[in-house]
Amino acid sequence: MEKIQYRAVINYLFLKGNISTQINRVKHSVQRLCTISNLKFWVAEFKCGCTSLDDDEHSGQSKTATTDENIGKIHQMVLDNH
Repeated sequence: MEKIQYRAVINYLFLKGNISTQINRVKHSVQRLCTISNLKFWVAEFKCGCTSLDDDEHSGQSKTATTDENIGKIHQMVLDNH
């Protein structure tokens, strides 16, 4: 099953009044729906009124804070603590 289909099943079961633990039991009797943490995440999303089954847009590759200036600051902090 696709992720969207899993989420549709979770949403359906949530709308029928099931809580995460009940949905988790159902998922074991069908197929491996998703992890329990993922299931709880989507139940929480649906509780808050989310109706979309799609992931939020991501801005792309995550940014890092590794710069020469930051490296120098960390290096100095280490030296100051020894």
